[in-house]
Amino acid sequence: MSRNLECEIAPRLIHPIEHQHVAAGLDARERLRPTWINLNRTHRIGLAPVFRAVLATRPWRTNASDEVEPRIKLTGEINRDFAGADIVCAMIFHGFLTHCVLKKIAVVMRITTWNFMSIKLSISDIAVAFSQTRIAVVIAEDLIIAPERSAALDDLIREREAAARAQWADFELSQIPGIAAWRQAYKAFGIKQTRYRSSVERIVKNVLADRELSRINAFVDLYNAVSLQHVLPLGADDLDKVVRPLAFRYARDGDSFVDMAEGANEFGDVPDQPKPGEVVFADAEKVLCRRWNWRQDARSLITPQTERAIVTLQSNGWGDVEAAATDLADLISRFCRGQCRTAFLSASQPNVEI
Repeated sequence: MSRNLECEIAPRLIHPIEHQHVAAGLDARERLRPTWINLNRTHRIGLAPVFRAVLATRPWRTNASDEVEPRIKLTGEINRDFAGADIVCAMIFHGFLTHCVLKKIAVVMRITTWNFMSIKLSISDIAVAFSQTRIAVVIAEDLIIAPERSAALDDLIREREAAARAQWADFELSQIPGIAAWRQAYKAFGIKQTRYRSSVERIVKNVLADRELSRINAFVDLYNAVSLQHVLPLGADDLDKVVRPLAFRYARDGDSFVDMAEGANEFGDVPDQPKPGEVVFADAEKVLCRRWNWRQDARSLITPQTERAIVTLQSNGWGDVEAAATDLADLISRFCRGQCRTAFLSASQPNVEI
């Protein structure tokens, strides 16, 4: 049974939650039942993060180490008639909570977890050789990804496809600045075969051949539209399927890669080894994308079940990653109801923590 909360939850040794409509729950059976939290915007139920709650030796007494992490902040909601909180860490280490303090209530809350651990990303390995590289990093949170694009998103993508055809109709692919910049970058790390092209070149080539952008899901479709509009490579990974830290770097011995085109559903095949000197995007355990932005690993794909994503928008001497990142964040908000934060990497700032 949900109740509106009109009080504040103050950071103290004990966090009593008082409300005129909520009883104290003094019955002995109440303290044995789990406290349920109704997750805002997700329509799901989750257990409150209480790891141990037993009867204290005396009422209203706890050890000092039982203090709930004070980084629980009150957030204003639309009509301000209930409390929402970003819970960073609420954990009981070795003390006691009495049933007089822990009341069994249902609270409407919004729980986010990306503040629990920041994300480090680096281009320091390649910054000297590719001094014109500039990368925007967008962290998207609270995503609701439709398996198919909406009519409104479909209209927007069709408009961008038509605009691209009109803008580049009289150009060879090699004459389009955003494509030429990446062909040069690929040559710089030893990729000369024409079958290996940047992701943005494949997108523009297909659209100029009167083929529509691929239909994957709402999130992938919208970031491909941003790639087309700004002629920049974009890549996205499920943030819950990567291992921090992340980096654009040269390939190393032991790197593994499962090609999304060959093993997106079956991971039992032998991982393809990136070549020495190849620029890759990688986490602490695996390569997320080979040949800088050529093809993604199958193990971190964005799906309708993805709730958090990291997107990189990449330029190499041409392109406005700031404008593209702003465009991306707007579309994510409109079509996936997500919230975004952004950071930028360059040769002068090769490391970020976001």
